[in-house]
Amino acid sequence: MSTNNPSIPLAQGKKHTTIGLLLLAGLLFLRFPFLIGADLILPEQPTLPRTISMFVFMIGTYLLTAVLIWWEREHLRDFWIDLAAGITFLLQLFCFPIGIVLFRAMRRHQARFPSPPANLWRWALLGAVLAIVCNIFVIAGLGIEPPGERGSQPAGFGFLLPAIILQMTMAGVFEEPLFRGFLWGYLRRAHWQDSWIWPFQALLFTLGHVYYLQTEAIGPWFLRIGLPALLIGFVAWQAKSIFASIVTHGFFNASGDMLLHTRSLSEAVNVGWIAVMIIIAIFAGLSLVEWIRHEAQITK
Repeated sequence: MSTNNPSIPLAQGKKHTTIGLLLLAGLLFLRFPFLIGADLILPEQPTLPRTISMFVFMIGTYLLTAVLIWWEREHLRDFWIDLAAGITFLLQLFCFPIGIVLFRAMRRHQARFPSPPANLWRWALLGAVLAIVCNIFVIAGLGIEPPGERGSQPAGFGFLLPAIILQMTMAGVFEEPLFRGFLWGYLRRAHWQDSWIWPFQALLFTLGHVYYLQTEAIGPWFLRIGLPALLIGFVAWQAKSIFASIVTHGFFNASGDMLLHTRSLSEAVNVGWIAVMIIIAIFAGLSLVEWIRHEAQITK
């Protein structure tokens, strides 16, 4: 299958695509006018209105994404959604019942998530390294820190690892199927080249975080959000799987939280570099095992 010309279901025709685009429009509406508008308009106190708007955004986004996955169940590879991404989507515990309904519906229709690409683990690990190094460069190297107070919690893997899992099943699940999955896939169906979609999705993702401009200057904001958007999109593009971008997204947010919110930036930077070395060691170990298996098959 051509990477720039995903298959369009001929039997279902324009009606199928139109309904898919309407569901995508619903996701974009929840992300832009609804979420951004609520954050900009609603007062910080009392907190109840903002809590309700976030609840509606999360439930609505997850539900529409689940429906869109089911709607495109025979063509999920066109949107870089595979079994690894599907399992991660299910692990969003707040919306778990909706995920269970999706999996049961797909099973009832004998639909399966595609198998992950063979190179997925490489791009997921590379994305994790890029995320940590990028955050260290931007936050510690360039000194770009949004306003906020540091906490008393020490930086360490006890902070980083749970944060990675949390961010993969929160930000990753709520944003990657939209920006690097369905948006990218439908634009490719509209004959956009991947090289055009890559900066476009990054710009749209950056604009989706415009509410940070309430407390942050435009230059630092654009770099702090736009650079990760480009890197996450590049990882998804090369891996042909949004699971790799979900992992990258999780590492971006988690390492950023550690660098910005633990008690010491220097301490967090040291933990970040240790994490980078561990990931590189895992990458090297898996590559060695793969090479040994390949050589063993040749000699048989």
